[in-house]
This record gives sequence, structure tokens and C-alpha cells, in this order.
Amino acid sequence: MMGMALDLDMLHLKRLDLELELSMELLLRLYLDQGLELLKDLLLMVW
Repeated sequence: MMGMALDLDMLHLKRLDLELELSMELLLRLYLDQGLELLKDLLLMVW
């Protein structure tokens, strides 16, 4: 019975890990998108 509880804890931790990775990836992607927009604006201003 104890083994089952430990397995569930491990699964939960893995899921949290995945969720963290996904949110980091999303933030990174948003950040990059914003950066590209800023770069485009800057280039347009320079031209």
C-alpha cells in the first residue's frame, strides 16, 4: 500500500515538472514574439 502512495507522489511531481516546463516554454515564446515585434518596430523607425 505504501508503494502505491509513493508512485502517485512521483507521478504528481512529474506532472508538476511538465507543467513548469510548458509554462516556461510559453513565457519564452511570448517573450520572443514580443522581442521580434520590438525589433520590427525599431527597424521601421530606423528606415
